[in-house]
Amino acid sequence: MKNISLAFGVCVFLMLIVSSCKKDTSTGTNPPNNAAPATWFAWNTYNFTSARVITSEDYNETKYNCDGGHQFLSIPNTKINSQQFTVGCASALINIPQYAMADLSNVRVNCNSYSLRYSGGCVIPVPTPMTTGYSDSITFGPLSTWTRYSGDTLLWSYTDAGNVPAIADILSGETVSTTGSYTLAAMGNVSGDSVIFSITGPLAQISHTLGSNAGSYTFTAAEMASLGTTKGSKSGLLQIAPYNFHLQTIDGLPCYFIKETCLSKYVILQ
Repeated sequence: MKNISLAFGVCVFLMLIVSSCKKDTSTGTNPPNNAAPATWFAWNTYNFTSARVITSEDYNETKYNCDGGHQFLSIPNTKINSQQFTVGCASALINIPQYAMADLSNVRVNCNSYSLRYSGGCVIPVPTPMTTGYSDSITFGPLSTWTRYSGDTLLWSYTDAGNVPAIADILSGETVSTTGSYTLAAMGNVSGDSVIFSITGPLAQISHTLGSNAGSYTFTAAEMASLGTTKGSKSGLLQIAPYNFHLQTIDGLPCYFIKETCLSKYVILQ
């Protein structure tokens, strides 16, 4: 998996890197975030991710700011009989030391003409996250064109033509037991250079990354017990997220281009 470091999600990643300046530590009553788990690679690189989250429920995410505030984002699933719908999003992590304390207003990235905005509300040391998307109307296919700007000056443009990972569904009932080991499995074949398996409960989030085309992962009884129970509420979150990546050198700097597909399913943990 080539020197991969794994974040549990864009929101969780933001929450970790801004923890030193975050004042509000309340958890609230919002459902767990079902944004696609984020990945980043070796230090001193650019990392560009176009992702799609496939879910039968509403898309939910909590976005944190360095001023201690946060906001809850929800895109409702309006399809009949809770059919799956897809939410597209893109993100860029700029792991380049010279941008650690730079004027971030001059750092701009577009994906398929969608402008990525800086997330955080204050200057955060690298990696610098920028995100866009979060819309059922935005989809990312096999061609993702990325552009890098300094102010209004175009520095470079690159089209990523890599394959979009495939996954059909998650094999699970509406209730998952936390009293023993549990196998999180996909329905049918999974394609991807690597595959993230993740479960989120009220007390913990557990996650493992396997190699290409992995279709299942068995969490231990101890891991499942750490999640806690949802007391009859359908607020436990199962996720399987395969992703493809390749390395491209642009202007002398290494750039990882990542395509990710995430299946999300809310369940009762008991």
